[in-house]
Formats: sequence, C-alpha cells, structure tokens
Amino acid sequence: MYIDENRNLSGYSMAESEKRVCHRCIGNKALSKYIRTNGEMKRCDYCGGRSRSIPFEEFFDAIMDGVSYAYSRAVDELPVEHGEYVGKTYSSDELIYDELSEEINPQNERILDDIVDLMPDEIWCDADPFDNEVEDLDFYSWEAFCKMVREKMRFVFYRVNTDEDDPNDPIGILDRIAKYTQEAKLTRRIDKHTKLFRCRVFPDDKWPTDPGNYAPPKPEHAVPGRMNASGIEMLYLTLEEETAKQETYDRNREYAVVVQYRVEDPIYVLDLSRLDTMDLPSIFDRERRETAHAIKFLKQFADDISRPKVNVNIDTEYVPTQIMTEFFRYVRPKDRDRYDGILYKSTQNPGGKCLVLFMNREDVLTGKHGIHLNPAETHFYKKQYTEIVNDATSCAKKELLAKVLLQRYGNMPVKDIPASSVVAGKEKLG
Repeated sequence: MYIDENRNLSGYSMAESEKRVCHRCIGNKALSKYIRTNGEMKRCDYCGGRSRSIPFEEFFDAIMDGVSYAYSRAVDELPVEHGEYVGKTYSSDELIYDELSEEINPQNERILDDIVDLMPDEIWCDADPFDNEVEDLDFYSWEAFCKMVREKMRFVFYRVNTDEDDPNDPIGILDRIAKYTQEAKLTRRIDKHTKLFRCRVFPDDKWPTDPGNYAPPKPEHAVPGRMNASGIEMLYLTLEEETAKQETYDRNREYAVVVQYRVEDPIYVLDLSRLDTMDLPSIFDRERRETAHAIKFLKQFADDISRPKVNVNIDTEYVPTQIMTEFFRYVRPKDRDRYDGILYKSTQNPGGKCLVLFMNREDVLTGKHGIHLNPAETHFYKKQYTEIVNDATSCAKKELLAKVLLQRYGNMPVKDIPASSVVAGKEKLG
C-alpha cells in the first residue's frame, strides 16, 4: 500500500474500481514515476493505449497518501463555533478540482471525476491549520538577523545568549540555512576546463597589462562587496562574458577588459543560482516532499541576497551576506562539504550567474587552487563595452599580459601563452 499508515485515514484506501490508469495519463512526475515503476503493460481505461498501468484503486491510494500529508479532516483539527468550523476548509470536490487538479495534472478530466467519486463526503483543512508556514518563520528570522547586524551589533552577536526557538537567534538562522542547503543538495562541482570571466572598466584605452589588475585587490585596497567585507580578498567572476560586462558597467567609463580564467582543478561551490529553476517537491513525492519548506525558504533567501543594493551605504547593506559568506567559508563546512565559493544569480543580467571564490590575490596569481588566467582569451572593449577591439595593439597587450604573468608568477599552462611570449619569458627568466 502507498497510503501513509501513520495518518488516521482508515477506510479511504478501500476504494473499488476495476479501471486501470497509465503513467502517460498523469502529468505529475512523482505519480507518473510510481506508475511506471510498479505498473504492468496493460490497457489504460482513460487513453486506450497499452502502457505501464496500475489498478485505479492503487492510484487512489497514492492520491490519498499525498492528501494525508498536506491535509487533515476538519473534525480532527478545527474548533467549531456557532455550528461552523473556525478556519479554512475544503469539501472533497473543492480539494480535488480546485486545490490539487494542477498538481495531479491528469491528461483526462475523467480521472479527477473518478477520484472524487471514490472519496467520502468529507470536510478537509490544512494539516497544521494554525501553524505559520515554517519557511515564513525562517525568512522572518533572516530579516531579523539582517536588521540586527546592520543596525545593532555585528561583531559579537555570536556571544549573545538567545533561546534557540527565538526567531531572532542569529546562530540559529545561519545553522538552519546551512542545514537547508544540504537538504536541497546545492553543492555543485565546477569541472576542469570551465571558462570563467572577470571584467574591469577604465576611463580610456590604456588597458593595463599587469595581471594584478585582474586579480583580487590587495587587502588595503579591497573595498566591501556583496560577499566580502572591507579588506577581505575574494575573487568575483561570472559564468558568462556578458554577465561580467553587465555587472561592472559604469557609464562614466567607456572602456573595459574582460579576462578569462580557466579551471584546471575541479572546484566545489554552494550553488544558490540553482534555486531559480528548482521545482518544489510535490505532496505526492514521498522521497522529496519533506524538503519543500527548505526549498521555499531558500528561494526567498536567494532572491534577497541577490537583489540590487537599495542602500547607498554598502558598508551597511552587504553586512548580512558578508557574515553568511564567512559562515559557509569557515564555520559550517566539514571536510567533505567544504566550499571553494558561492554561485548566485546576477542582478544585472537576467539568467546570468555570478561566482565568488574564496581566493586571495596570491592564490589567484600563482594558480595555487587551479584557477588560471588565460591571456590569449582577453577581450578589449570600447563604446560602452559593445565594440570589441581586435587590432595589433590589443594583440600586443595580450602577449604582454602573458609575458608578465609568466615572468612574475610562473603561472599559466604553456598552451595558453602566445609563442612569442614563451620565448621572451624564457629569455628573461634565463
């Protein structure tokens, strides 16, 4: 039986129907998979085709298992005043036709009719009618945390004694975020040979050829960013060249250089950008439905930390995400879950992805963690970054950039270095 034996819905799985329903007639992925896995090659009574199908009574059990997970009988949960239930209720018809029809997604309307025909004339309510949604409480805790570290305290909050159930508990919300990211399986491997991009903008066409200009700035020059506090070195990159340009656009600076980094050793990141395309688990998905509230909260959380800044004071605006980044970098990770960075969606280029890597200037310039600058793929832009410059001067600058990188840091796979630069580098080093 598919029915949840822990819920008091005895009798609801005793439906009698000689019909069969196939996986092709059900749009819900979890239900369709269940039918494919447990069905037999027999004729479907709804589409007439011969396909993997199960008896309709077994399909009804699966429907009632999802119903029992998300809903309860009103008589078991709701108080009554003046002869009426206090709280939102649904008849069996309303539950199936109005609340769950899109989630079940049948390809034949008769399937819903048959489900309703087999259900008792019951009044339903939400499973926990008087509890706030867990994800809403968590997001309230995150907002409270943001307000606290922006306006009240930010250096000793971890020593403040609070009730673990207190929505303002700062350590509690950070721990829950980490727990939810594990439940949602947001660790992503960025494979070898992946191309990453970084853009710098300039007021004129005197594009610098020192590789240091395209690495994280020295601590004394590191200004606060979305993920790093002042003085903390991190490498901001993007997965697309266009995103790099959009994220650094400055109307007062007409010229830009986009450099390419290439991954030589796989890296592991916390991928918050994935939440944009992640579907919420269905109530009929027994394997994943427990993670629904975690994914709901993380979607809100990812939107919040990726939104454009609204406060002119960046020192204040980005404090919560800076703390969150350090938490994932130093406090929460274990050896097998250690992150090299965080991937998040771009605020300036819809669909684009930004990546912050936990690497300092020396790490980047020496290729310590397998991220190498690729001078041969450097692009020079003018006219608000729309017109690429590919003349003798830009080619010479690429070679000079490669030469300096080779001579000063001994970094770069040889295949990325223009031939003339290799010769010049060897002569200089010799």
